[in-house]
Amino acid sequence: RSVSAFLLNRSSDLAILPASLSRIGPKSLQGCANLKFITIPDGIEDIEPYAFADCTNLTSINLPDSIKVFAPYAFYKCVNLQEIHMPEGVVDIDSWSFCHCERLKQITIPKSVKCLDAWSFHSCAGLETIVFQEPVKLCYWCFFGCNNLKHVIIPKGTKEHFLQQDQNTELGIKNFAELLEEEGSNVAEQQQEVITLLTMAQGFDNGIGVPKNGEMSISLYKQAAEKGSAEAAYRLGVCYRDGEYVPQDRDTALTYFRQAAEARYKDAAQQVAELEQ
Repeated sequence: RSVSAFLLNRSSDLAILPASLSRIGPKSLQGCANLKFITIPDGIEDIEPYAFADCTNLTSINLPDSIKVFAPYAFYKCVNLQEIHMPEGVVDIDSWSFCHCERLKQITIPKSVKCLDAWSFHSCAGLETIVFQEPVKLCYWCFFGCNNLKHVIIPKGTKEHFLQQDQNTELGIKNFAELLEEEGSNVAEQQQEVITLLTMAQGFDNGIGVPKNGEMSISLYKQAAEKGSAEAAYRLGVCYRDGEYVPQDRDTALTYFRQAAEARYKDAAQQVAELEQ
């Protein structure tokens, strides 16, 4: 059955699709502006064109291992999407799939992916880290507008492959060659550790794949923040500001917001200004 066979409340911030669903058709949830989180049932293989386009408040999505294809414009202009965990088995990340996902911070490309199509991560302005698990064909302007990209972690011994991709294709990033870090380097290992800690923290924070556990999420956010994660520092600032999972503490919140602001994390400087008033 298609998602169109089900009545969806477009004012809801949560969607848990039924296990009987067989496909999510093109434009099925396009424009669900209040949707923040969605769980997709096992068995779905394709995220079809424009399926989640313009879901402007979508922050995270739980994908099953059955997913194979991210079709064109699948998450187009999901401007608040902060995390997406691509399962092993994904084979195609098509053109414009994640275009204008402006708060996406890091992404891991599974071994099964052979190609990043043209404009696939176009204008992901917040993207800082990409981890490639295997050599991948990179197509025209796939990173255009990713001006905050700092780390491109690649398998050991594959640097020549990626340098050749940079020479043969206009990727949209002028310093791409300088960003390449082979697995095993101290910087690459540290980045991968930060990504792992942040992913685990967000899982416990939002109940993604594990039971929701505020105490565990705080602990993991702190470990990630200590290793330089601006996103983790910002989330800790919010928790201490609001008394979420921890006792409310303005000074501690301010410390974490300042850490995030120093790394130019979005909205952190505004939070510092408001707390210092």
